Amino acid sequence: MCMRASMFLVNGLIAGFAEEITRSGPAKAAVRTSAAAHPRNVMLQDISNQILRLLKMHRSGELAPMIREAAAAGGAPMYSCVDVSTAAVAPEREPRVFGTPELGIEWTRTYMDAQALSGQRVRIIGSDELNGSFGKVSEIKGMETLVVKLEGGRERFVCLPASSLQPCPPSEQPVQGLDLEVSELTVVDLNGGLPECQPDFSRLERCCSECGLPPPSGRSVWDTCASCGVTQYCCRAHQKAAWRRGGHRHTCGQSLPTPAGITGADTLRLLQGLREFGRACPQLVVHTFTELMQRSTGEGGVPLADSQLARLIEADGVHATAVIDAMRAFPELEGVQQSAMPLLGNIFCFGRRHVLAANGVATLVSGLDRVPTQAVVESAVATLVNMMMYEDPATDVKQAFVAARGIEVLCSVAPAHSGCEFIVRRVSMLLYVVSANDQRCKSQCIAHGAPATLAAALSAFGGNDEVVSNALGAVRNICAGDTEAGHERKSACVGAGLLPLVVKSVRTHLRDTEIAELGCSALVNLVCAEAHEAAAASAGGHKALLTTVVAAMRMAAAEDSVMVLMIGGSAISLYTMRGGKVDKGLALTAARVGAVDVLTILLNRVPGVADMDTSIAAGPLCNLLTADPGGAEMRAAFRKAGVLTATLKVLKREPGHEVARELYVRYVQGAAADDAAREALSNELRDALKAAGFPPSELARAV
Repeated sequence: MCMRASMFLVNGLIAGFAEEITRSGPAKAAVRTSAAAHPRNVMLQDISNQILRLLKMHRSGELAPMIREAAAAGGAPMYSCVDVSTAAVAPEREPRVFGTPELGIEWTRTYMDAQALSGQRVRIIGSDELNGSFGKVSEIKGMETLVVKLEGGRERFVCLPASSLQPCPPSEQPVQGLDLEVSELTVVDLNGGLPECQPDFSRLERCCSECGLPPPSGRSVWDTCASCGVTQYCCRAHQKAAWRRGGHRHTCGQSLPTPAGITGADTLRLLQGLREFGRACPQLVVHTFTELMQRSTGEGGVPLADSQLARLIEADGVHATAVIDAMRAFPELEGVQQSAMPLLGNIFCFGRRHVLAANGVATLVSGLDRVPTQAVVESAVATLVNMMMYEDPATDVKQAFVAARGIEVLCSVAPAHSGCEFIVRRVSMLLYVVSANDQRCKSQCIAHGAPATLAAALSAFGGNDEVVSNALGAVRNICAGDTEAGHERKSACVGAGLLPLVVKSVRTHLRDTEIAELGCSALVNLVCAEAHEAAAASAGGHKALLTTVVAAMRMAAAEDSVMVLMIGGSAISLYTMRGGKVDKGLALTAARVGAVDVLTILLNRVPGVADMDTSIAAGPLCNLLTADPGGAEMRAAFRKAGVLTATLKVLKREPGHEVARELYVRYVQGAAADDAAREALSNELRDALKAAGFPPSELARAV
């Protein structure tokens, strides 16, 4: 009976009978009494809130003008949540339902210029069921009624008053392509096809407030809270748990939450409702998570450290636990997991210790494992990256991630989404981070197929700088180490086809010094003595490897990147070795592709870099000369590059430098074969000594 009377009141108020209704008695008190008498009736609570708002508009004088404007537009809208049992008591006119029948649109009290919204992308702010949704205004009807095409899912149109819409600021405009912000990717469509995303909290009326289940078989009576008579439980144990853990002691006496109450509720009240009912009603969980995410996120998806949520989370870990418990309660519901993960990332920024203490990282990994849909995977990998990037070093997060089988789950879900650049970029970044300086993580990467995942990333998105950089860094980390386990990791990566992909990536991104550095490091780490020949063959032979390294070093020399030159020197030494010795043929190949030139540049550059030993340049040159000390081709390459002058400059600055002295001695001894060679060396040495700045007395003695 209360439901029918409430429907009559709300339709009467909208129809213009507000004065008659208020004269007939204390309507406001009657409505509140009715709502208090039926606290578990979610629809009645929603309609009662609507009546109270309309009565307030009537007292302020706003209701009558609104009704006149609506009449000019074709008639005032009736409340649309009408079923068969209440249709008979409605006023003469049938209720008008705007848009599709399942969408009830609440009439709001603000007024905006409809013409200004024509053709714009808008956000719906005045509808309980569509609040926060986005759409585009496609048509104007009457004075302020707009036809809005909703975004997401199947094509749907709804009619809304202009006062329930607001134009999207530039930060909320959709981003084209795949370079989306995290905040854009993690928005849950509250009107989507997932049951847990629908605005219906009626589940709370017929289930246990603690676990969400009906009474056990054979029982028909609920254990109801004796104090408020609102919450009900399937057993006495759950009633006690709700009082202690669920926080009912703080909310006893309040009515059940409704979709209309989520938007306007205080943040503390939202967290309390989540703590109490978050394990029972997935619809409430999704709507609460989405609302909290909007309140705690600023422009560009940056968490707001000064938000009320941030202060509450930092002050009390029970709120973070409530979010994580709700995720655990519905591990296989896509809407719950997708809406929870970005919020968990924000909460981590506000209360890192609370999230780690409540096993938030393990819960996130579990959600990724149980619901590996694209939307959930996008949310999960983005949140994990944000967590690991938030602190440096991310030791605690990384340990929690590995302990929760994170690497295994990540590598198992990645192949199904190998065509999504957003996911591939962040998966490769996670592998890059977790594989650094941790032997156990490196071994897990090999055991669970990380090389194949990285190979797929480089193959599919070899033109994307971020994907390539992350993947090369992960390869470098995984293959580091000269132990037996390290050699096994190198062989596994070479077997996955990574070496030619690394070579191709370095060639493609020669102008990017970061990629060149990571790529050359990966090339050095990928090859071990046991698999040297096979590895080189997989990348097109030693010449291809040496050509790639030299090209990267040339570009690094132009960009003044000494680190790439240094790593490239190590790569040249490695790729000219065969059987533990410098191979003459490989050394000549290196000289032909320009290795001597770039190593000489490095020899000239290193002295100006703090804490850099000249041996990193002199050593590879000495190795090349050892392979063919008297050969005309090798000496010609050394003479053309000015190696002797660069070596003498080092010896003038550091007379006791052993590697530079060894290089000088070998070069001089290599010319002792005949008189012509010695004469040529004498002239070359004289010029080099002058160029190196030696005084005439030392010059004569040296010659």
